[in-house]
Amino acid sequence: MRKTIAVLLTLVTITLMINSAFAAGFDQWGYNQKALIFNGWYVNAYAGRENYWPGPTGTAYVGIKGDPCGNIVSYFASAPAGSVACDSMGNPSGPDAYWYAYNVWVVMNWNKAWDTCNSGTCTPDAWITNHQTGWYLGQDNKVHQWEYFVKIVWIGGNRADGTQLSNGGYVIWGSYEVIQEVYNDPYGGYHGILTHAIPSGLG
Repeated sequence: MRKTIAVLLTLVTITLMINSAFAAGFDQWGYNQKALIFNGWYVNAYAGRENYWPGPTGTAYVGIKGDPCGNIVSYFASAPAGSVACDSMGNPSGPDAYWYAYNVWVVMNWNKAWDTCNSGTCTPDAWITNHQTGWYLGQDNKVHQWEYFVKIVWIGGNRADGTQLSNGGYVIWGSYEVIQEVYNDPYGGYHGILTHAIPSGLG
């Protein structure tokens, strides 16, 4: 379950993150265009986007590290379609419990070639990485931490998503490749590499 959440969070977030309004240095959401990094709560990768965001537009989310639910319920209380609940396992539920309604910390890095690719001119130099950290309540009634890391590069072409490639990676968004995924959740029994293309470096 946690592995599925992590993958969904990643693949959805990085399709939109570059469209954020950037400032010189970190803005209130966690973006820094000069350093090409996002460092903040997952919710804030979306906050403020018109016609997409069901939460309090213009307000940054402030979570609580180590808390599965954080302040998610109160943050989404004013959502137009209803509220977001948080169950005893730290899983959002309710009409506005989308994939980004989780108390997850995210660090994303990308290069200029990725920015350029988002503008329509792609080269094999384009890459992005995403590192997520989240928490959940186990059946032992203790909070446990999971971490997910992924590297993605542009490869061109127009392939079916999920296509396994000969180098060990797989296709997403038709023209991109996941070249490395690492997922760790000791309590859940997950340790280490999920995907490892050869080579798995960037650039």
